Order: sequence, then structure tokens, then C-alpha cells
Amino acid sequence: MEQKNNNLSKLYNKLSVKRDEFLDRGRECAELTLPAILPHEGFGSSDDLYTPYQSVGSRGVNNLASKLLLLLLPPNAPFFRLSLSGKVREELEQDPKLKTSVEKSLAKIEREVMNAIEQSALRVPVFSALKHLIITGNVLVHFPKDGQMKIYPLSQYCIKRDSQGNLLEIVIKESVSPLSLSVEVRAACQVTDADEEIDLYTCIKRQEDGKYSGYQECNKVEIPGSYGTYKEDDLPYIPLRMIRVDTEDYGRSYCEEFLGDLKSIEGLSKALLESAAASSKVVFMVKPNALTKKRDLVESDNGDIITGVRDDVAVLQTEKQYDLQIVERTINTIAERLSYDFLLQSAVTRDAERVTAEEIRKLANELESALGGIYSLLSQELQLPLVNLLMKRLSAKQMIPKLPKGSIQPTIITGVEALGRGNDLQKLREFVQDMTALAGVNPQAAELININDLITRIATSHGIDTEGLIKDEEQIAQEQQQAQTDQAGQAAIDQGMGPAIQGAIDGVRDGSVTPEQISQAVQQIPGGN
Repeated sequence: MEQKNNNLSKLYNKLSVKRDEFLDRGRECAELTLPAILPHEGFGSSDDLYTPYQSVGSRGVNNLASKLLLLLLPPNAPFFRLSLSGKVREELEQDPKLKTSVEKSLAKIEREVMNAIEQSALRVPVFSALKHLIITGNVLVHFPKDGQMKIYPLSQYCIKRDSQGNLLEIVIKESVSPLSLSVEVRAACQVTDADEEIDLYTCIKRQEDGKYSGYQECNKVEIPGSYGTYKEDDLPYIPLRMIRVDTEDYGRSYCEEFLGDLKSIEGLSKALLESAAASSKVVFMVKPNALTKKRDLVESDNGDIITGVRDDVAVLQTEKQYDLQIVERTINTIAERLSYDFLLQSAVTRDAERVTAEEIRKLANELESALGGIYSLLSQELQLPLVNLLMKRLSAKQMIPKLPKGSIQPTIITGVEALGRGNDLQKLREFVQDMTALAGVNPQAAELININDLITRIATSHGIDTEGLIKDEEQIAQEQQQAQTDQAGQAAIDQGMGPAIQGAIDGVRDGSVTPEQISQAVQQIPGGN
């Protein structure tokens, strides 16, 4: 058994030194977008959060998080496929029937895993985790065997990685009510005050054999029964990063790359709002010793008649409208840049009287393709570990069969792979258009295309399961054989031999007579075809 550090609070404080700069940067990004995601240190329920002067940041974060959620966990569609390894695939290629049976079984396992994902209601916590990633660049996801997925913000955990980014150590700090702990745990940890929250520490550490060990501590005492070991694909704690940086324990955020624009639009929006408030103030000025009396101006109602001279009264003006127009144009320019960065739909549509749907579609695809570098890391650090973890748990509950180790592996089919399928589909459409135009010049060009293979490729590009949808060669041969039988029978009926050959047709259908025998019989009839 490993040697444990019996003072996790000291270890947490030691590891938090490297985390402080990422925390400060994350709080700065949160202040300009969604301040509640990572409030300042010491924030309490009675404290007030900072209120931004613009909504571009918050709208952009929510929009980008929604797009990533639909991409990572698409509704009513699997985001992974179970594929066979090289040796097993080669063996099954020699037996097509066995391969079809195995693929049907794998499709059933995929459906069971997707049902488990839907029943666990992962989309709400994953959406929250994505907002943390976009703003702070880091978040820790805990997927327990029982209960909902839990999200730990950057302010509640410290992490240590090796030079390749692999997890070495995690220490989590959370404040919990003593009433959430059992009586035995409170007695072992010497918790006496049930009204005051206590700090609960959780440590996950990698061992020399590649496995992970974990335990919890409270009041410098290890909680009884909390120690456990996990394999790498069984670890329920998944630390996520938005943008990976080698040699760094923590990731970088998406908002950090556009922090300059967020700061600029915040400062200019504040200045414009304050200037507009000052300009909206109405102050009348009266000349000294003027005939017009200030009391008459103050006490007069609308429509009253007073004694005075119009030149005696003037209105105080800031006369900064031209300067504010420059500020407004600058704000609009920065807001447009940020809209492109966060894939807001308003940035996709060109400002013109006539904008075609095709133009909007092309621009939208171009912008969404830019997400490839962002969610490629999430597919490896979130989707793949999630699928492996669920398959392990479902196999332990005997809800799915236990798969041979190394023979079957999950493959993510959303994200970059989905974009690749979309590009393939576009190329197939262009190819069909070119072949159609060529067939108009030379009809023989159309005969060179394998229609069944083309249909299968199009369905694959759409992500559609073709099982039972497209006829295979055996089914087509059977239908052709049946058509020949019916044609031969109809020819015999036309020759007046319907009653005599009807029994033979029934024999073909039950397998006692072949279609060739029917054809030979018809050919012997005078004028038979």
C-alpha cells in the first residue's frame, strides 16, 4: 500500500501556488463574461457580483457552449462507434455472415451506452463544465457510480501533470456540512460542531504500476473506507482543459485569447454609458440680472405664460456628440470581431438587403469548421474517457456483454470526424453533379458508377445506419430470381397453360422446382419466350 500524505491541506496549499496565476486570469475573464462562474476569493452569498457594461461576452460564451454541447453530446444520435481491432477485423473479413452478426451486437451495445447517457442527464452538468472551460480553461468532472455528475471549478482543486500532460495528482478541497457525513465519519474525524462547515479533501494520485489511488481526509484524519484504487479507464475524476499547453499543469481558456477585445469593449461601453447619462441631464442657465426669473421657470407648468426674454435662458450641453460617434463605431467594430470569435449568428449574416440562404450556409460552415482545434482535445479528454467508463460500469452490471480486451475500441464520430464526413458528403455531391453533366455528353459515363457503393457512401457521410435500409446483393439476386419465375409463369399463362404450370410455380416458391426448369419448359412451347 502507498504511503499517504496525512496532511492534505498542506499539500493543497503547496500545489495552489502554481494555480494562482491561472485563477487570477480566469477571474478576469469571468468578470467580463459570466462573473458567477468564478467569483473573487472570499465571495459569499451576501456579496454582490460585478455587473458588466456589455453583454457580448456572456452571449458569446453561452452560444459557444451550446454549440459545443450539441457537438459533443448530440441528441438522438450516438457520438461514438465500436470498431474492431486490426487482427479481429481481418479474421471477420473472411466470414461476412459472422461479421454482420458481430456488427449488430456492437450496435446494440452502442444503444445501451447511449441509453445510459440519456438516463444520467449529463447535458446539464456538461453545459456548465463547457462554460467553465471557455472562461477559465479548466474544470474537474466527477462521475460517481450513483448520483449526478459533479463539477469542480478551478478554485476548488489543484492538479499536477507530467511533461506529456498525463495526470499525476489531484487534490480537491470542498466545504461541506457535517450533517452530510455519517455519524461514524464525524466521530472518526472528531467533528463536534454540526452547524459549521468543514473542509473535506480528496486526493487522487498515480502509482508506479499506472493505476490511481484515492482517499479522503477531514481534520487531518483519513476518512474510514474512503481508500480505493482505479485503473486508468475506471477513474471517475476527469480533469478537462480547453487549450493544451505543453509543460503546464493547467490549460488556457478560450476567452483569454480575446481578452484584449473584451477589455476594450467593456471600457468603451462604460465610457459611452456614462457620457450618455451625463448628456441626458437637462440643466437651464439664466443670465445674471435677466428679466426672466428663475422662480418662474421652476414653478411654471406646461402651457403657462410667464414674463421673460428667450435669450435669457439657455440649456447646458456637453457638445460631445461627434466624439461619442467615434466611440460607438469602435464598439460596433469590436463587437463584430467578438461575434465572429464566438460564432454568433449575427456575425454570419451579411448586412445587405438580399442575402441568400446558400451564402449564410457557407459562412456558417466556415465558422463552425474553425472549432475543430477546440473540441479535438475535448473528444480525447471527455468523450472517450466517458464512453470507456460507462462501458466498464455497464459490463460490471451485466447490462452489456464483457468485451475481449484489445479487440474492440470506441471511436469518436463527432467533432473533427463529423467535419470530415461533411466534407466527404460535399465532395460526393460535386462528383455526382459532374458525372451527371458528363452523362449528358456520353451516356456510357453513368454506367461506370457503382450505384450501391455510392448510396452507401452518401449514407455514411450523413451518419445513417444502412442496415436493413439498402438491399444487399443476396436480396437483389432473390428478387431477380422471383421476377424470372413470375415472368416464366406469365408466359405460360399467355400460351393457355396456366392451370398446368401453376403447380410448377408453387414448386419454385417452396424450392422443389428451379426457375431454370420453368424457363426450359416455356421455351419448348411453340412461340414461347
